[in-house]
Amino acid sequence: MEWFPKKRGLAAGVSALGSGFSGFLFSAIQSAFINPWNYVPDHAPYEGYPDEKYFSQPDLLKRVPRSFLIVATVSCVLLSIAVTLVSRPTEEEKNQLVGAKLKLIESDPLLADPDVQPLRMIRSLHFWVFFIIFGLGRCDFIFMNSLSKVFGESFINNDHFLATTGAIAGLMNGSGRLAWGFLSDLIGIQKTCMVQTGTLTLLMFTFYATKLGGEVMYFIWVSAIIFTSAGGFSLLPAAAMTFFGNKNSKLKIGLLYISQGTGALLQGFLMLGWHIVLQWKGVINLFGLCSLLAFLFSCLLYFVLKIVHEERMSVLSKFTTTRIKPYAE
Repeated sequence: MEWFPKKRGLAAGVSALGSGFSGFLFSAIQSAFINPWNYVPDHAPYEGYPDEKYFSQPDLLKRVPRSFLIVATVSCVLLSIAVTLVSRPTEEEKNQLVGAKLKLIESDPLLADPDVQPLRMIRSLHFWVFFIIFGLGRCDFIFMNSLSKVFGESFINNDHFLATTGAIAGLMNGSGRLAWGFLSDLIGIQKTCMVQTGTLTLLMFTFYATKLGGEVMYFIWVSAIIFTSAGGFSLLPAAAMTFFGNKNSKLKIGLLYISQGTGALLQGFLMLGWHIVLQWKGVINLFGLCSLLAFLFSCLLYFVLKIVHEERMSVLSKFTTTRIKPYAE
C-alpha cells in the first residue's frame, strides 16, 4: 500500500483478492471429490434437535482424509508460483514513488503520513473504535463461512446446490474485498465503514427469512452477506496506514488484526450452546446484533473523526495557503 498512497483501499483489496477467491476454488474441488453422489446429511445424533444432521454414508466418509491431500497439493503448486513472482522495487522505482508521494503532500498537506507511534496508537480512541468494528464484523464473516451451509441443510435437501452456493460465495468474498477497498478510496474509510456495517445489519436480521423464501433467496442472501462482510479485509490495513502512518506499518496492521482473533473467539462463545437454547432464529439475530453494534461504532467513528479533522484544518490553515480539502470530500 506504500506504492499507492492515494489508493490504499484498492491496493489492500487487490492484495486480499486471492485469499477471497480461494474459497471458490477449494469449495468446488472438495465438494466434487467428497460427495459426487449428492448425498444429504441423514444422521441426527442429538435427540430433540432433528435439524442438526451429519453425513453417515461410509463411501463419502472414506473420501474425507484424501481430500486434504488434494487441497495440500493444489496449495503447494499455487504458493510456489506466487513466491517466484514476489520482487522488491528497484532504486529507480523507489525514487519515483517518493517523488509522486511528495507531490501529493504538496497538493494536500492532509495526505502526509501522521506517523503515530505504535504505543500511542493503541492508546488512541480511533484505534479501539476500529478494533471493535472489525472484531464484530469478523464474527459475522466466520459465522457465514462455517455455519451458513449447516443452516441451509435445515430446509434445503440438495448438497450440490449448497456447495455451489458456497463456491459462488467464495467469488463474492474476493470481489467484496476489492469493491469495498475501491469505495473507501472514493468516499473515505469512515463513510465506507458506515455503509458496510449498515448493509450487513439489514442482511443479517433478514437472513432467517430465507427459510421461507427457499433456495433462490438463500443463495442471494449468502452471496450478499459474504460480499459485504469481506470488506473488513481491505478496510483494516488501509485504515491502519491512513490514520496511523506508514512507519512501522506491519506492526500497526498486526496490532489492529488482533481484532480478527478476538472476533473469532467471540463467535465461538456465541455459538457455545446458545444455538441449542436460541435455535437458528435467535442465533442469527444475535449475530445481527453484532452487526448493529459495529454500525453504531462506525457512526461514532465518523463523527469523532470529523471533529478531529476540523481541528487539524484549523491548525494547518495557519501555516499554509494550500486549499485544504473538507472532511470526507
